[in-house]
Amino acid sequence: MTVRQMDLKTKLKDVARKRGAVAFGVASVDDADALKPVKITWGVNAYTKKLRNSMPTARSVIVFGIASQDDADELQITRSKGSFEWPGYTRLGLIARDIMRVLRECGFKASFPSELASYKRIAQLAGVGSFGKHTLIINEKYGPWLRLEMVLTDAPLEPDKPFDENLCGRCDRCVRACPMRALKPYVIDPDRCLVAAAEMDRVPPSMKKAMERHSPLITPNARVMCTTCQKACRYTSAERRRSSIARRVKGRNA
Repeated sequence: MTVRQMDLKTKLKDVARKRGAVAFGVASVDDADALKPVKITWGVNAYTKKLRNSMPTARSVIVFGIASQDDADELQITRSKGSFEWPGYTRLGLIARDIMRVLRECGFKASFPSELASYKRIAQLAGVGSFGKHTLIINEKYGPWLRLEMVLTDAPLEPDKPFDENLCGRCDRCVRACPMRALKPYVIDPDRCLVAAAEMDRVPPSMKKAMERHSPLITPNARVMCTTCQKACRYTSAERRRSSIARRVKGRNA
């Protein structure tokens, strides 16, 4: 790695950290595009796409994450019928914008990859964490509470070491904790997941009780997304478990 490459990567990491990123890694696009395609069933019925479908000259993919420190970061806001916002994700776009600006100032291309990119597998490849049985990335410090984004670039950045350790081991707390039995190890059934159900026009009757308990409305237009599997994870801190709006709403209504 040249001094220029090292300096650029350090600068990009500093930019991300100043905006609130707690995780940062780089993977080679060659390695990312060598990953076996996996089927996406969340919102679409398609297979993951190669990064070079979005940028044929891409050489590096930057993965960064912010931490969800409180259930206030887990709110889903309904703006109109079928239109939702997730305020907890807003900072990701701001960080990505700053990273892209620095890359472009240095003469490189930068863009978002396709939404069909294999975000979590690439995050593991970039050293951010381990792919967990709840289908979320587990970071050693922040557990399963990272929000992830990626930036694609033709800059030749030094890749980080992949995260090869399986942090789950024999633990299956998340699978057992899911109120709708939507999880099998490393696989999620979106038709049974309360997070997916929260985007439906009408919640199925079979899910209503679980929704009220694990994903309650706190105003007519604001819902706390279900994070039961994340709270069950052994890498979730006691402090993060206590930062639960759902538990307080449940107690207030008891």
